[in-house]
Amino acid sequence: MANILIVSQKELTATPIFKQDKNVLELYNILKIDNDVKILFVHKNTKLNTQTENEKNETKQEKDEQNKLIFNVSQFCIRDMMKNKMFKTNINNFVKDYKIDTIIFMSEYMAKLVMPYIENMLENLNVLCDLRLTNISYLLQQYKYEKEKDEPNFNILYKSFKINFIQLLPILKYTDNIILDEDSDTYLLKSKEINNIISPKQVKDFIKTKNNLKTEEKKYTSVEIIISRNNYFSNINIKSNDNINSFNRYLINETKNFNLIDDINNIIKSKDSDYFVIHNGKIEILPNTISLLIKYMSFSDNHAISAPVILYSREKNRLKTHFESQKVNNFSNWDEGKPLTFSECVVIKKKFFNKVGLFDNRFKTFDYALFDFILRLYQIKAYYCTMNDISVFKSVNVARQISLFKEDKNFLCMKWGESLFNMGI
Repeated sequence: MANILIVSQKELTATPIFKQDKNVLELYNILKIDNDVKILFVHKNTKLNTQTENEKNETKQEKDEQNKLIFNVSQFCIRDMMKNKMFKTNINNFVKDYKIDTIIFMSEYMAKLVMPYIENMLENLNVLCDLRLTNISYLLQQYKYEKEKDEPNFNILYKSFKINFIQLLPILKYTDNIILDEDSDTYLLKSKEINNIISPKQVKDFIKTKNNLKTEEKKYTSVEIIISRNNYFSNINIKSNDNINSFNRYLINETKNFNLIDDINNIIKSKDSDYFVIHNGKIEILPNTISLLIKYMSFSDNHAISAPVILYSREKNRLKTHFESQKVNNFSNWDEGKPLTFSECVVIKKKFFNKVGLFDNRFKTFDYALFDFILRLYQIKAYYCTMNDISVFKSVNVARQISLFKEDKNFLCMKWGESLFNMGI
C-alpha cells in the first residue's frame, strides 16, 4: 500500500464541473483501492458569490460532510499551512508524519508552488506531475493539428515550446513520471529526451517504493572573476560567497592598455573548475546567490549560462529583504536570456568553453565578447537563462569606454553579418 498525496488547486468534490476537478476525481478513483490517498488543496469548491456568509458556511459544512461520506478521504488546505509564514516547516512535517511516499502534482503551477519547499525530500519520493492542463499540453495538441495540415508551419510553435520547456526543466528533473492524455502527440517532448510519459490509467503501475535515504548534494568548484572599470578597485567591497574562497577570486582592471579578454581566457584555461562567475566590480552579491544560480543550472546539462536580475539600490535594508526572499523561491521562474542585455553578472559552465571555444580576444570589452560567446552557444542549442527570482545589486555607475564599445560593435557585425543574425543593435 502506498501513502499518496495529491496536490491540487481545488479540493476533491463529488460533483466536478471544471476539467481540473474532474482530473483530481479521476486519479483519486484510480488510486483509492489498496492505497491511502490524501488531498492537499489551495481553494475550496464553493458556490456563487451571491450567497450570504451564513449560506456559504452552511454550504461548506454540508459539502465537507458530503465529501467525507462519499470519499472517506482526508483533505488538507495549503492556506492553513501558510499561516505565520510556517509553510516550509508545516509541509515538511506533514510529509514525514503521514509517511508520504508518493506525491502527485495536478498541475505545473502546483509543482512550482510546493516543490521548492520540499526539495530535499523529493529524491526519496515517487513524484508525478499531471501536465494535461498546461501550456505544454496545449502546444502538443497544436503540434498534432499543425502536422495534419498540407503545409504545416512549426516555427512559432517551436519557439513557444522552447520557452515553456525551459521553465518546466526543474520540475522534469525531480519528476519520475509526467501524466498526459493517451492521444497526446508527445514528439516535441521526446525530441528533448523526455520519455517518462504515462496516461492516467497507468499511474497506479508506476508507483514504486523508494528508500528513504537522503541524497547528498553534489559538490562543485567555482572561480570568481571580478572586472574593475576605470580603477574602481579602491571602492570595491568584496564579500565572500559560499563555496568560493579567496584563492579562487581574481581581480582584473579594464583599460585600453591591455587585453582584458586575454586575461579572462588565461584564468579559464588555468583553472580546472566546474563554473566561472564573471561580474562587474560594482555589483554586490549576497551570500548564497551564486550557489542558487549554480543549483538551477544543474537542472539541465544543456544549460550553459545563468544571469541574475540586477536591481539598482543604495539601501541595505532592501538588499536584506531581497536576500530573505531568495531563501525559498520558485526555481523555475526564469526566461531565456538575450545577448544584447549585456548582463554584468553571469555564471558559465566550464564544459561549454570546451565545446565552443574561449572568448574571442579580438573584442576589447567583456560585454561584446559575451555577446559573441552566446551566439556561438545558440549554434549548439545551449541555454542562456535569466533567473527572475535571484537578484544582485548595483548602486554606483562607473563611466565606460564608449570608444571600445563602438569598436566591438563594428567588429561583431563584421564577424557575424547583420543579415545572418537579427541582433537588434
